Amino acid sequence: MIFSSVNLVDPTVAANKARAQAVDIAQAQAAQYAELLGFTLGPVASVSESSSTIAPPPIAFSEAAAAPADRAPTPIVAGTTQVSVTLNVAWSIEG
Repeated sequence: MIFSSVNLVDPTVAANKARAQAVDIAQAQAAQYAELLGFTLGPVASVSESSSTIAPPPIAFSEAAAAPADRAPTPIVAGTTQVSVTLNVAWSIEG
């Protein structure tokens, strides 16, 4: 199982990038196992993916609006959203 995530700017672009990273990692790990265990990788037998988008938690605006006027305003900091891809890839093996 390979997990990859990237910060979200455009959901499609981010998902494609996370997916490509997960495939690269899966291929590298499979090649290493083949070398260590003395077999050759055959064609991919199966691929499955699960993905998710994780948004930042909601901000309590009512608390900020109710703050006394003499308090400094709360600084606004850009949040991040992550797109995560979990990839399961199985290869056929050859002697």
